Amino acid sequence: MFTNRPISTYTVSNKAIFEKLFFDYYHDLCNYAYTYLNDEMLAEDIVQSFFKELWEKETFLTIKKNKKSYLFKSIKNDCLDFLKSRFAQTSFESFENIEIETDESGYNYNNNEKLLMLIDEAIKQLPSKCQVIFRLSRFSEMKHKEIAEELNLSLKTVENQIGIAIKRIKEHIFVNLNS
Repeated sequence: MFTNRPISTYTVSNKAIFEKLFFDYYHDLCNYAYTYLNDEMLAEDIVQSFFKELWEKETFLTIKKNKKSYLFKSIKNDCLDFLKSRFAQTSFESFENIEIETDESGYNYNNNEKLLMLIDEAIKQLPSKCQVIFRLSRFSEMKHKEIAEELNLSLKTVENQIGIAIKRIKEHIFVNLNS
């Protein structure tokens, strides 16, 4: 129906421009969203909501630079926002159900030991490179820049790996704290 010509070469209605974006990128954006969400229906919902907002606000008319990059970055942000809100909700629900065991002084020995054990388990489950970066950051107290230089990595890679480690450790704790 549409060719792969740049949108700027069209001199047709807004609807045609929008349809071109939709038909050219919908399937790829759904696949991309799936990589974050691991749920086909949810991925489609996120992409459909994005396109609905794009149409309603006519944002697609103001995209000046690389349209593909804009679309994929927007979907990534929408997926991350969804995951953050779901994680926050799950975390809150987990905290509501925690029963704290304390001794006469009020100190919680069992949960501290359990928490340390869960953190250690979670760290051991990290991918090896992620584990090394996290340990250097937290236990050797190295700065991100120092780790990047030591391991010959970019600063952004170090920051991303630490972020991944923290996220996975938190998830592991929240899933296993009550069991």
